[in-house]
Formats: sequence, C-alpha cells, structure tokens
Amino acid sequence: MKKGIAVWIASMLLWSAAGAEIVQVGEEEERTWLNWLIPLPKEIGIGGKVELSAVQVRLRPGAGELEAYAASLLKEQMGGSEAAEFEILVGLFDEEGRVGKWALPEIREQLLGLPNREQAYAIWPVGEEGMVLAALREEGVWNGAQTLLQLLERNGGAEEGMLPLARVVDWPDLAQRGLWDDTFSGEQIEWMAAHKLNRIDCHTRLKVNEEGRGTVERLPAKRAQEIDGMDFPAFCRLRGMRYVPIISHLSHLRRTGIYDVLPELKGKGAAAEGRFIAPCAAQLQFAEILEDWMRGLADRANIEEIAVWLGEEIDQCECDVCRVEGQHLMEARAIVAAYREVEKDYPELRLWVLLSQGSYASNGRILDELPAEVGAIYYHGIKTYDSSREPMIYYRLREEAARGREVGVCPQLTVSWAVVCPWSGPQFARARMVEFVDKGLSLMSGYATPDIDLYAFNVAAAAEGEEAVVLHHLALVGETTTLA
Repeated sequence: MKKGIAVWIASMLLWSAAGAEIVQVGEEEERTWLNWLIPLPKEIGIGGKVELSAVQVRLRPGAGELEAYAASLLKEQMGGSEAAEFEILVGLFDEEGRVGKWALPEIREQLLGLPNREQAYAIWPVGEEGMVLAALREEGVWNGAQTLLQLLERNGGAEEGMLPLARVVDWPDLAQRGLWDDTFSGEQIEWMAAHKLNRIDCHTRLKVNEEGRGTVERLPAKRAQEIDGMDFPAFCRLRGMRYVPIISHLSHLRRTGIYDVLPELKGKGAAAEGRFIAPCAAQLQFAEILEDWMRGLADRANIEEIAVWLGEEIDQCECDVCRVEGQHLMEARAIVAAYREVEKDYPELRLWVLLSQGSYASNGRILDELPAEVGAIYYHGIKTYDSSREPMIYYRLREEAARGREVGVCPQLTVSWAVVCPWSGPQFARARMVEFVDKGLSLMSGYATPDIDLYAFNVAAAAEGEEAVVLHHLALVGETTTLA
C-alpha cells in the first residue's frame, strides 16, 4: 500500500489528460486539504489536482437511489463539461471488482477485509482518464461522496475550484453513529449526514384506541412528518441515515391513553406509581399492545430497526409475578415476546432494547435473557449523561460485545443534559469514542440538548471517531503518520 502510493505520487508529475492538465500537489497544500475533512479518512494521499471545468461525473448503470443522489450532489458541486475527458465514475463494485469500464479487483478485496465494510469506500485515480469512487454497498458510496464534497468546499465553489486527485480507503470505527431526539430539522439531518453520521433515533406518537389496540399516530412525534415533500424516514434514508423509531420508556405510557382504556395494565400497588407509572408487564395484553406498536412501525415503508426503552424509574409493579421477577426483566420479556410475533411477518426487522437507570441493578439478568440478535443500548441518567473522565462502559457490556451482541451507548455530548452551557470539548468527545471502539461497541446514539446547533463542534468531534491514519507524502520514505 505504501509503495503503491509512493509510485502514484511520483507518476503524477507525468500525467496530462486531454483537456485536463494535472498539476502536482505539494505537501503543505495536501495538509491544508486534509485538515478540511471531518471525519478524516483512515488512508489518504493527494498527489495532484485538476480543474473542475475539465471533469465530469458519471454514475454506473443500474445504480440505486442513494448512489444516484450522492452522484447528483457531486455533479451539482463540480459543474464540469459533458465533453470533458477526465471523469469520475461513481458506483458499486461488481464481483470482479469492476465499476463500469474500470476494474480494481485489489481495491475491492481490500474493502472486503475492512471493519464495517458495508460503509467502506475507495476513491482511486485510474491512469490519465479519471477517477473511481466505489464501494461494496450504497452507504459506502454516500460516505465517499461526502469526502469529495468536503474537499470541494475548501475551494469555495465549482467555478473557481480544483479537484484533488486523492487515493482514499476509508471505513468507520463504529457501525452506527448518531444522535437521538425528535426535533431534527432537514438542515440538521443534512449536516449530520455530511459528517457521515448515519443514525437518528426519534420518538413516535403512540396511542391505545377505544378497542384496546395500539396505534401509531405520528412519526416522528414533534418534527414535521414531511420535509421537501418526502416522508421523514425517506428523507433520512436518501441521505444515508438510519431512521430508528422509538417506543419510549415503558414507565411513560400514560400519555398513550393505555390506562384510560385498559386500567388493568397499570402496575399493582403503591410502589408502581410515583412520578410515572410502571406497567404490569406480566400480562399478555401488555405484550400485545407492544406488538401492535411494533407492527404499526414496521408497516411503514423501509423501517428496518426499532428501539424500545425500558422504564426509566425504579417503580415496581407489585403483582405476584412482577414483584418476584423484577419490573424491568418483565418489561424485557414482554418486549421480546412482542418482537417474536412481529418478526414472523417482518423477518428483517431488528430490535434494540435501551437499558436505563431504573434497570441498572437488573441489567445482568436482562442481558442473560435477551436473544443474542437483539441489540442492547446502555443508558443511565447519571452514568452515561456524564462529562467526567471516568470510563463509561463497564465489564458486562464489554463482555456482551465480545460475545457478538451488538452493544450501543447513549452518552451526552454536552457539559450537562440539564444545563445549557457553552462548551467545546473535542478531546472529551474523542476520549469517549476511543473507549467505545476499544471496548467493541457498535453504536453511539448521543444526546446534544437542547439543540444540536449549540454543540455542533462536539458532535463533529464525535463523528471523527477513534483516530484516523493518513498515508501522505511520508509514504515515500516508508512511514505512516497517525493523527492524534
């Protein structure tokens, strides 16, 4: 790899495509370009540049929706001429490592061996003719397009800009990276997607009707259901974002009207009712309501994942079953029972269960019983909404991840969830992400209250991930630089 980049950089001096003069890029200019990238690709070298007016973007035949949209953004930014002979070919590798007329089987093989390979991508110059932006899946094409768009943004626009001829191989450290809330605007979603965040967890408005059936009234709960004429999930999906609807804390179900219609599902005894109400999760009808809600969400087109949040308090139903087994373990059993029924009709639907400060004492028993394919997200109102230097992921969670369970975490990316206070802490965000990656987690769903715009710096720092390895001109002398 190092030798290949060294040869390529040297050969840039000799390139001259018809109508597109390729100019060498010096080390200082390369560093300036690299500093513009968030997140910084793992492996990147820039040996030359070409005027955008001499470039055209082409999409592979049969491209999917996300590929096509990514290519359209590149075309819009680059301008260029349809008659230009230097082209960027965008699309997926076929099984032979070919994208259109160009074959790069060694690059495809490299992507196949990477972590989170479905989101990995390569940007690779091909002789004097052009450059390939290719991936194994559409998500990777989207990520590669964001890298090129950020490089173009540095130049201030297509008319006066230059296209850096970069060699890039990149992949994310965590499979899913994002935020939770239900107030994201279209502009905020696009900002997150441009920084390769790929998940948003959003509340839904759920009800129980007069017939005692669970219904989905609104999705998402607060933000407009349509943006630019598209339903909210589709708008997210077109920007490489996983839209994950939430069935909120099971202690907060009073707002659904469940206890007005089905008072028997209210937790028994004085210990069940405090600030919120614990349900009696031992009753079959409670699992049936959860099934209705899950099915109603799964019925929405292309919703592939659902998150269900355990009760947030230590309130306890005191019926004979719940009192013996424990409130949150019974809630988890009801969630899994509902999921198993919905799964019969939606076998591709994935389930995440969010742990809570209420469940903390019984998390071990809950994890023992959760099926291996059900993901677990660690949340605790004190232990994960914490900006101290203390490690966040305790041993049992690390052990679950090592066994193959998908484990996530819901940390705050602010100084405090309860206080609006200016704070930019990239070192803090990076330290958290280093821990999450090192301990084998696959998901980070952060919280930036009360608005992402107030903490964009920290969110961007979290998007940067664990660390990036840059293969630049030091590759000429056989060195690799790791940026801290």
